[in-house]
Amino acid sequence: MLKRNKKAIIIVAIIVAVLAITYLVANKTLGDDDDRTVGMVVKNDSAKVVEVEVQKSSGENLVITKQKLDDGSLYYSVKGGKEQDFYDQDSLSGVLFRAATMYYTYLVEEGENMDVEGYGLNDPIARTKVTLDDGSTYTYVIGLENEAYNGYYLMLEGGDTVYFCSSTYVSTILARDDKLMGKICIPEYEDPATDWKKLTYRPFGSEQTFTMTRMSDAAFAKVDNYSTLHKLTSPIEANVDESKLSTGIFYSSLSLTADSIIEDVSDEEMVAYGLTDPGYFEVVDFDGNDYKFLIGASDGEYTYIARDSDDIVVMKVLTEDLEVFNVNYKDIVSPLVWVHDINDLDSVEYNIDGKEYFLDITQINKEEFTISATLNGEDITESNAKRLYTRTIALASAGRIEDHEWGEVKYTIKINFENGNSRLMELAPINDRQYVIILDGEAVNYTTYYSIEYILEAFDIIAQGGDIPF
Repeated sequence: MLKRNKKAIIIVAIIVAVLAITYLVANKTLGDDDDRTVGMVVKNDSAKVVEVEVQKSSGENLVITKQKLDDGSLYYSVKGGKEQDFYDQDSLSGVLFRAATMYYTYLVEEGENMDVEGYGLNDPIARTKVTLDDGSTYTYVIGLENEAYNGYYLMLEGGDTVYFCSSTYVSTILARDDKLMGKICIPEYEDPATDWKKLTYRPFGSEQTFTMTRMSDAAFAKVDNYSTLHKLTSPIEANVDESKLSTGIFYSSLSLTADSIIEDVSDEEMVAYGLTDPGYFEVVDFDGNDYKFLIGASDGEYTYIARDSDDIVVMKVLTEDLEVFNVNYKDIVSPLVWVHDINDLDSVEYNIDGKEYFLDITQINKEEFTISATLNGEDITESNAKRLYTRTIALASAGRIEDHEWGEVKYTIKINFENGNSRLMELAPINDRQYVIILDGEAVNYTTYYSIEYILEAFDIIAQGGDIPF
């Protein structure tokens, strides 16, 4: 028994020794902090670099070029890149900058008898050729990774010095083509939260389309106090509770980033990716530019997405990045149920528990913001007409309907616009104090009798010859 235990101990000791030797070979000791000699492998002006070519042992080849445009700005592109506008300009310029300003943290070895093979520099994982604006070139040779010191061995091709460079610098050059992708949906805007005009989204496998619009700042400045900057236009027309947008629910489309591009996709793969019957999101900006992407199936971690163009480009994005779009429109509807500018009005028809009222806008001066109006054929003051309408559109939601049941419609309000369109609100009692709001046939919210009473009071004041208070 003792001999067997002794034999087992010897075998374990040998295995541990082999592992220790393997670890030391792969993680050569470079010295302590006092041995660090921070410097640049090549002292160079990054502005002079016009092209960087990275050839990897895996067979990948990445060539990034820089050119100056007529307006003096710099533009970076990937040779052979399928969709140039998918690449992030900052990421591409970062590769050129790092190639020009590669820092080392240790001078590992110098001289003619360097252990090039021991550092993996005789069969490197990558060669990086840098071309300057005068046509001259130099090439980095990148060898083994030293995980213990978090970096790579590197030398200049034809040089006599082995450097050790941090992974922070080398990984920039070794970045995969598809890791240089930028915002795949929308180009750079000065303010991505305000430069879009319309966003439409339909999830994969859903029939419901969600559409929201944003007014320009100039247009919003001219509307009445009851309007909201963002408006829901589908599946219902409604104001948007601006506070619900702080989570970036809709702005996320402006920074959606591809994880990778899938090239040469077959018809069978398009079906498998769910891109023959996809969902989609589409953004229109204030300049009229239209950006539309198809949303396909998910494999769990990733969702397949494709740009809607003649040349279909299939990409993968993180599924969790699309989760922000999956919002129930009922959760973002503003308490103000409907908002329309009085300048667009033709008339308003009221049926209040069987009694009818007809507010007719007979004249509008949009420049001076003045109107003339009648109520049931009788002239009323301008202020009473405006304040009656204000109370009408101020009818507010008190909450979403859940399992509520309601009776027959008791009140109706129909707004007619000068362009011939109209909107209909019907109010049916849930109980004595609560009424469901049925707007254009869609029941989403309920209101309280107080909101209805606020309108009824305005009719009584006008009938008595008074002035509706503001």
